[in-house]
Order: sequence, then structure tokens, then C-alpha cells
Amino acid sequence: QNTGNPYDLAISGSGFFAVRSGSAIYYTRNGQFHTDADGALATVNGMVLQSDGGDVTVGATRRDGVSSGSDDFKVLSDGTVLEAGQPIARLTICDFADPSALKPVGDSAFSAQGSDAQDVSNPQIRQGMLETSNVSTADEMISMMASLRSARAGQHLRQVYDDLMGRALSAFGQT
Repeated sequence: QNTGNPYDLAISGSGFFAVRSGSAIYYTRNGQFHTDADGALATVNGMVLQSDGGDVTVGATRRDGVSSGSDDFKVLSDGTVLEAGQPIARLTICDFADPSALKPVGDSAFSAQGSDAQDVSNPQIRQGMLETSNVSTADEMISMMASLRSARAGQHLRQVYDDLMGRALSAFGQT
């Protein structure tokens, strides 16, 4: 979904954004970021987006002393972060051999306890976009209603069969 917000990022294909909360690293597909008071890109609950060099900081004085406006912030499709046309970082996009091993920690974030994160070699990042659900509510509602009708028909068929079997047993029992 196109949002036009330069801080919204979507991953096309597999992979997770690496985010930091305290000293712990978590993984998320939620690419709705904003800048915090220090200029770091953060999720709505304060987890800071990570790059190959640590926190992704834009539009403020960074650790290297460079200060620039957030208007010059751009993310290339390979995850390279540009500010004022200069590369400042490359987003850490990770994937897992077994994504089912990830443990949810809330707010669309996962921990990788016992699972090794592997860098995605050629990520496809879309700036100004957010990943949306691939589920159509209307289609799922129609499917659920069809399943419910099918279950009711099956239940009715079973009742008719039970009644017929009961009559047959009664008829055989009387003879």
C-alpha cells in the first residue's frame, strides 16, 4: 500500500527488519517507522531500526557528527540508506531457515531464540509503502459462510442417516 511517507518501508519478498529494544535484537515485517527524539528510525513502540553499523539515524546529528534534514532521506531498493545523496547505512534485513522457530514478543515483533538469522543478500525494499494483509475480508467471509453451510448440510445428512438406521433396526427388531 502506497503511503507516501518516506519513513514507511516494505519488504518485497522474504525477510525481516532487524530492530533493537534495549540490548535485544528483534525481527519484524512492520515497516511503519518514524524518527524519535534522537533522529533514529523507530517503530511505534520505540524499537530502533538496525543497519550494518547499528541504529539507523537520519535528519539529526548522527554519531559521526553529520547533521542534515530529513528531507534528504532515501532508501534504495537494496536497503542502502542515503542522506543528502550520500550512503550512510545499509538496512539489516534477515531471514530464517525455519521461520516457525521465531517466537512472538508482541507488537508484530519476533525473537530468534535458537534460530540463526541470515542476511538477505538482495533484499527488495520499497520506500513510502507498507505491507498489507494478503487476506481479503470479503473473500474470507464468503468462504467461511460456504463452509458453515456445508457443515450444516453434513450435520443434516448425518441426522437423516441416523433416523433411517434407527427405523431399519426397529423394523428388523420387530420381525
